Amino acid sequence: MTPHIGTIQPHQAVTRGFDTRAWAALAFTVTSTFLILLYFHDRFWFSRDDGYYAEIAARIIAGDVIHRDVQALHTGLIYFTNALALKLFGGDFISLRYPLIAAGVVQAILAYLILVPRGIVPAMVAGFAGASLSVVQFYNPTAHWYCVPIFFAIVMAVGPTGRAWRWRLEIIGALLATLFLYRQLTGVFVAIGVLTYLFLDTTEAERRDRQTCWLARTMIVVMAAGVFAYLSGKADPVAWLAFGIWPLLVLLRACFTVTMDNRHGATLLGRLAVGGAAAFMPLLVYHLATGSFGAWMTDSFFDAIALGEFSYQKTARYGLFALVALKQLGDPSRLGAFLNGLYWPVLIFATMALGIATIIRLYRQPLASAPSFGETGMALPFLGVFYGLVAVHYQDPAYLYFIAGVTAAALLWYGAGLRPPYRAALIAAVALQAATGLAFHAAQPISRSYASMLAGERVPVVKSNHAALAGLSMTASDKEALLALIDRYTKPDDAILAIPSNADLYFLSGRRNPLPYMFVPFGVRDDATTTQALKTLDADPPRLVFHVPALPYNTAHTNRIMDFVRTGYNHIATLREFVIYLRRD
Repeated sequence: MTPHIGTIQPHQAVTRGFDTRAWAALAFTVTSTFLILLYFHDRFWFSRDDGYYAEIAARIIAGDVIHRDVQALHTGLIYFTNALALKLFGGDFISLRYPLIAAGVVQAILAYLILVPRGIVPAMVAGFAGASLSVVQFYNPTAHWYCVPIFFAIVMAVGPTGRAWRWRLEIIGALLATLFLYRQLTGVFVAIGVLTYLFLDTTEAERRDRQTCWLARTMIVVMAAGVFAYLSGKADPVAWLAFGIWPLLVLLRACFTVTMDNRHGATLLGRLAVGGAAAFMPLLVYHLATGSFGAWMTDSFFDAIALGEFSYQKTARYGLFALVALKQLGDPSRLGAFLNGLYWPVLIFATMALGIATIIRLYRQPLASAPSFGETGMALPFLGVFYGLVAVHYQDPAYLYFIAGVTAAALLWYGAGLRPPYRAALIAAVALQAATGLAFHAAQPISRSYASMLAGERVPVVKSNHAALAGLSMTASDKEALLALIDRYTKPDDAILAIPSNADLYFLSGRRNPLPYMFVPFGVRDDATTTQALKTLDADPPRLVFHVPALPYNTAHTNRIMDFVRTGYNHIATLREFVIYLRRD
């Protein structure tokens, strides 16, 4: 006997009520999620990323305008979120973790509410997996962790819960715009999934003229072409198989089955646009009032492309990760290595399983004859297939964790419709995956080698004694030595420069960055911008320069800046990866 995927009938997903047991399970899920997030909140630190977000937040608080005074490659909301955290909780890195805890708890609540009609146990496991396979694996104030709870809110609005809302489409549009304003690419992927879903979610009235649905069909073709173009430039065969092909197959199926007529399609797009415009309005007013609108457009919609243009981001790793991990299954005596031999291939290919299940579901039921596509309640797995595209951007474990909570919840949604043995097996597999992540990888430093990571080897960390580091855990005290060196050779109003990045040094020392770039390669990308940067450094020379030549995002243009530095600076120290120069005068 085989499990049946795709036989869910309309309203089956929303038949169970919310009783005392469900409330108690929700309370347990929220409490356990909060405790997990709280326990790990000060045990991880990725200096360059933390410094990037913290320094921009500090600059906002000091009165600088993002994009105009400091380059910022996201569309804006993440920087204001972090600035608010610094303002409310204090000017250290720990303050940036408290909103992450709140976002993780909201994510658990929304995932639970979406899944509880399918069963209390899957809903609880979704909360546990969301806490264990997401923030605690990369405890960093990145925009990704705010995208996930917004995604679940979109699922609620798109699915059966939101169908009764009067302003449903406007709310969906506002949520999509908010997601985009945290991270552009994630917002685009989810918007493609949402539009496709809504084009299929038609009432009989909206389908009455089935010969005039070219608007919806054209939109789907354009979106499919965009996804294909993105994948063609980013994905290797493993990424295509794990994440890429399934959204395209969904779009292909939708193209041949969509029946929403043009009038209703235009109305849908218009109402979504109204909600999106409302969400954009505060940032638009801010940039118009501060004269930063042009810089906002340039940073967020043109320069942001540079985020994916470095060669190290195009290296194919997922297939190698899976092969190396699978070899560990040959030695079951090493429990940690054996569990990780399962953990990494599952983490990489879980979205493929989700894609297969969704394609089976879509191809088994003729959508045009369904009373209403949306009544099946499959918004979570349907949109989860598109969310998986986030992992293609950079083949690194962090990007697997950015999608893991969504993928786990979506698979549990399908699992709840399986026969009992298969349902229990899938729930157990997700729980084991979450427990393995928590035991072997949570809050482990980014400096851990790939070999150690794939084997599940934990490395020791120590608490920092430096007040500015607020007791964060790290692998060594070299950062404290760097700060001592800055205190020795500079005054509070001096400038220092970190090449190619390490904005954490500005934030921790309080010294100025003479350039408007937190990540220098994103701003210094051609001869013109390099020449301008050199003029700025000549007019406002930094007292100390910190160079990390081993970082893969050093470029020919940052090398020109370092050539300039070496003509007027002395090499005074090398601390771990940092080569440090002092101005001769």
